Amino acid sequence: MAGKTRLLMEMSQHICVIFICLGPSDSNGYPPRSALADYMLAPNLINSDTHYTIPVAAIFRAVVKFFNRQDGRMNKEERLKEWNDYIEVAS
Repeated sequence: MAGKTRLLMEMSQHICVIFICLGPSDSNGYPPRSALADYMLAPNLINSDTHYTIPVAAIFRAVVKFFNRQDGRMNKEERLKEWNDYIEVAS
């Protein structure tokens, strides 16, 4: 595991982390390339503001929806564990 990935994994124990791996499509290393990578690295963008606003807004909407469904009595550690379990399944 590279330093950047290790840092994100450590950070995820303390804050909500959204991980998108933009590694090469032919790489078989860890972490695997994210499904969003092709979209995020699209060549020949005419309007990059619109191109990136749509997926980033969708990501934030999914995060808000996830945390709004949680029990308000959960402590921070429980919330982060559920989030980390959720994103592991989603990716």
